[in-house]
Amino acid sequence: MGLEAITIAYISASLTAASGVVSYMGAQRQAKALEYQADAAEAQAKVNSTIAYQQRQAQEQDAQYQAGIADYNKNATVAEFGRKELVFENEVQEAQASFINNAFSTQGSFEDVFNAKEASFNLAAGELASSYSEKGYQFGEQAELARASGSRSLSLGRYESANVLQAGANMATSYKNQAGAARASGIGSLIGAGATAAGTMAPYGKPSVKPSVTPAS
Repeated sequence: MGLEAITIAYISASLTAASGVVSYMGAQRQAKALEYQADAAEAQAKVNSTIAYQQRQAQEQDAQYQAGIADYNKNATVAEFGRKELVFENEVQEAQASFINNAFSTQGSFEDVFNAKEASFNLAAGELASSYSEKGYQFGEQAELARASGSRSLSLGRYESANVLQAGANMATSYKNQAGAARASGIGSLIGAGATAAGTMAPYGKPSVKPSVTPAS
């Protein structure tokens, strides 16, 4: 075999081997970049998860504040009703006393007039109680609805936070799988290039030398 053929084979094998090394190094760099992306995806998911929960937590705190206002209004309504009821009862007692003192100056029978006045007082008392009862009920309902809304916000916050973390973990896993595939591809390219280079140089390997046999004297 000529020197020129061996030289060409050597150059070809060297280029093949170099190409394999370049492919391997490129694959390693790509794998490293994908691993960085996986870490970034997980870190960003943690940040987004925290933000999602904190937003819902803020809604829950606002709902609790609104519930507190409604509770205060309900208690204030009950207290106001108590004051007005006491004033009303005093006014009724004064009116009844005044009516009895002037009973002989009234027209009609005493019993009929008294019953009419009592019915009027009872109606006014019922209207007063009904008005404040309705207000108290409305404030109580507002408080309950606000608390329910707050609990729902927290539940949604936990759910959304978990979903964001899971999505980040899935993305990171995808990047890691791609990184593993890139590394494997690089190793395969390196091995393949080495085998090709070896195959190229095989025909030009050192010929085996048979030992000379000295004839017996």
